[in-house]
Amino acid sequence: MKKWKKVLLLFAGIAFVATACFISWSYGFRQGIRAGGLTSNMAEFTLLNQHMTDQLANANCEGAKQALNDYLKHLDKYRDVKGSFISDTVYYGDKMLTHVRLAWIEEHMENHAEAQRHMAIAKEACTQRKWEDCSEEKVVSFAKRWEEKNPIGCLSSKK
Repeated sequence: MKKWKKVLLLFAGIAFVATACFISWSYGFRQGIRAGGLTSNMAEFTLLNQHMTDQLANANCEGAKQALNDYLKHLDKYRDVKGSFISDTVYYGDKMLTHVRLAWIEEHMENHAEAQRHMAIAKEACTQRKWEDCSEEKVVSFAKRWEEKNPIGCLSSKK
């Protein structure tokens, strides 16, 4: 083999290795950015969930309503984000529970029409979640089990 062929082969090998290294680095960088976004998303949800739990336990009914509505806005914000951990099951389950809680608060505040609206949204979310029984009793009984761990403080005088 002539000297120029050896040099050309050496440069081609170096170019191939450099290209492979760049492609590997850029793929790893993109995966790292995606993982960082997921971590940020989870941290934001954890912080919001802690805030909601604190507000439900300690705030008046208006503060609890605001915390629940903030949580619903956040759910909607991340629902269709690629790579988000908010699946349809999580979305509709959280939407159902949150609207049941909003219905309880509205009922406590004697806003009966608004309470019925929230209960209808909760039953619709249950249907979207593909549960077999989405009656009001079933939805409420499921929410009451969750309520034992995270009670709504402003409702304690009624319950």
